[in-house]
Amino acid sequence: MIKNWAAHKCPQGILFFLFLCIGLFSQVSVSAETAQNEKAKVKFSTKTPKATMASHLYFLEKAHYQPSVAAYTIAGDSLSLQVKIGMALQLKQIFGRLGGVDWDEVPDKRNYKDGLLGGEKKFQPFDDFPEIYLEKIGAKWLYSEPTANAIPILYDRLFPSLNIQDELVVLPDTLPDEPVEEFVPEDSLNVKPRPVKKPVVENKGTPKEFRLKTPRQTLQTIFYFLASDHYRPDLSARAMEGDAETAEKIEAAIKLKEIFDGMGIAINFRDLSDDPNYTDTLTNEQRFVIHRRLPELYLEKEGSQWLLSEVSVAMLDDIHSGVYLFGKERIDNVAQKVQRWVGETARDPMWGLERWQVAMILLTIILGIIFFIVPVTVFNFLVRAIYEDEDDRKYPMMIFPPLLASGIFLVVFNFMPAAELPINFYSYLRFFTKVFFLILLSSGAFRVLDWWTDRSHKKKTAKKRGLYPFLAMVMKIVTVIFVILILLSEAGVNMGKLLTGLSIGGIALALAAQETIKNFFGSVMILLDQPFTVGQWISVDNFSGSVEEIGLRSTRIRTSDNSVVSIPNSKMADFTVNNLGRREYRKFRTVLRISQNSPLPKINGYVKGLRKYFEEHEHIRENPRVYLYDVTAYSYDVLVYIYLNVADYNEELALRHDLVHEIIRLAAELDIHLASGNKLSLAVDNNPPTNFIE
Repeated sequence: MIKNWAAHKCPQGILFFLFLCIGLFSQVSVSAETAQNEKAKVKFSTKTPKATMASHLYFLEKAHYQPSVAAYTIAGDSLSLQVKIGMALQLKQIFGRLGGVDWDEVPDKRNYKDGLLGGEKKFQPFDDFPEIYLEKIGAKWLYSEPTANAIPILYDRLFPSLNIQDELVVLPDTLPDEPVEEFVPEDSLNVKPRPVKKPVVENKGTPKEFRLKTPRQTLQTIFYFLASDHYRPDLSARAMEGDAETAEKIEAAIKLKEIFDGMGIAINFRDLSDDPNYTDTLTNEQRFVIHRRLPELYLEKEGSQWLLSEVSVAMLDDIHSGVYLFGKERIDNVAQKVQRWVGETARDPMWGLERWQVAMILLTIILGIIFFIVPVTVFNFLVRAIYEDEDDRKYPMMIFPPLLASGIFLVVFNFMPAAELPINFYSYLRFFTKVFFLILLSSGAFRVLDWWTDRSHKKKTAKKRGLYPFLAMVMKIVTVIFVILILLSEAGVNMGKLLTGLSIGGIALALAAQETIKNFFGSVMILLDQPFTVGQWISVDNFSGSVEEIGLRSTRIRTSDNSVVSIPNSKMADFTVNNLGRREYRKFRTVLRISQNSPLPKINGYVKGLRKYFEEHEHIRENPRVYLYDVTAYSYDVLVYIYLNVADYNEELALRHDLVHEIIRLAAELDIHLASGNKLSLAVDNNPPTNFIE
């Protein structure tokens, strides 16, 4: 019973087992744990460590985004409010990279003293990162000044720095001053407004690096203020077009950078246009595509500024989800877990990388091998247990390994950004990983098509035996072309120019290969019109035989003398084809020459006896024709003209044997003597199957 089920459900079983293995691999690669911040109603307070950290994170959430309020949780009178805003945003991302805050461990006491720090009024949220701590300054708990100084350094360690091949051009001019608007907690938080002692802020206006007058300046501005040394995402957000809230624009700017980092795209700013009146030659509009691999992301000129278009901003979420299929937070979690596992030496150099990066690469290789060998071994064992015939085992055992390997490469490919590798190394590694993935996937697809073709040969319908191999061949060609185009695109080839060149070269190729193209379309017409199928006996252009194969160029026919004739499909489509294999009935015609010495009553009885036998036979069409037909100088001729209802040539031979046997038996029974030299004029049927011809 199990074997019968497997014979019908094996393809579905292979896919289920494959997805199960890939799912297990992805689950081992990431943890399902997610850290959450408390969502209770929060008022701005710095009375306890817990109140300070809750206020900091609360006013950086999208629903009540007030970064100027969150900045008050950072100590340092010498720091401007703008600098503190950037530090608060960086610190929030650092918390996310470290797995979030364990609120149960955060003290809610005003006079908390850390026993491990000598009883000082300090609190360290993360044991592995002593540079992050809060201390009580007067009546307030704030992030310490050493913590403020360490935030940019720590951010640069935990996040890959901006990979720019050329140094940012610092522009001398400045835009008009735009002071940062300060916010205080409002009544919407269900707390009474209370006065906040505001520090004196030296407002220096917009930094001189902020420029949006050309496409190059806009992209420099976006990425410059997302770098750890001068992290100001609020300024990067001003390069986003649209009426969205500042928090949403900041999120869009960060996602834009993460998309380029995740795809391994290094921006060479020298190649970008520095023309304030740049016009795209294809659209004839003032539009600048950021990178050819992301044509949907482009800048538009609005007034005197170049901004990331509103359409592009709206598409960032979908593109970001496509780059990080398993989620950016989950990928960051993997990196942090590896760093914690390596320990204090995680950031030490090793082989040109950091120790934790090398450990992550080796761990990935080991897990990949384990998750390949174990499932393949188990699967092969199950296949051998289910199937007894070696032919039935062959294709499942051939198909599963490359499909499983491609699935593992897909998981690795999507978790590669977690390693935070140098951009050039990461680009090459990403490219070769994609190459191996496509090769393995194509190999698995080819083996599935071969299995499909092999099964079609075992089917009874000749239509499927001819159509399936042709479709499999076409699908293989399309797959190869598709894979080549993807790899060329990944290698940086301009596909627009390539397709233009191919279209021009295609015209020349078409002129040089007219016959090949004719043959291809001839094969398409044969398969669509179905004048014959594989296995049928046809007569065409003085050749008769069984159709063995309908290929892309020619049709192969095996003749009665066991030779193979190849006829171009362009001619086959034009020839008149006599398809003997599609006859509903097969003609049987013979003339029985009876000796003139036979009495007439016996001849009449013989004719009636044959007619009755034919009428009662289930494989002979009704109204058989059996008559005394002619008188010659030596015999009386009896005509037998009937149609046989049989499916193929083998059945026809068997029925002819029975008919001739009955003709001879009845003649002997009635003492009818056939004339000397009598010959059964059987209707010629040139339709022997190939397995009949030896």
